[in-house]
Amino acid sequence: MSASPETHIWWASLRHGGFLLDEQRLRAHFPSTPECPLSSWAVEQLRGALTDFAGEPDDTANRTRLLTVLFEHACGLDHTSGGTWNRKPDPTWTHRSVTGEAIRPAHV
Repeated sequence: MSASPETHIWWASLRHGGFLLDEQRLRAHFPSTPECPLSSWAVEQLRGALTDFAGEPDDTANRTRLLTVLFEHACGLDHTSGGTWNRKPDPTWTHRSVTGEAIRPAHV
């Protein structure tokens, strides 16, 4: 895929020092624009969820809302896509820590 260096100019503006992915590989593997851009409604949902989470990152409701918006609206893992994510994993996901505490993820 040949693309001009300007296709991912936003990437160069991030402070990652090239540790995430260099721009050459980014251009080779990812299109400059998404195949199916988010609707303006989804963008507003994501913006609101990010704003709430940034304000109170320890609040469980804010974290859950952000994950829901990301998984369902940005990634398309909702009932219409065939993809799924589990908000309440069953007990088979529970493991014991070295202290004996039961640990289970909140989302899978």
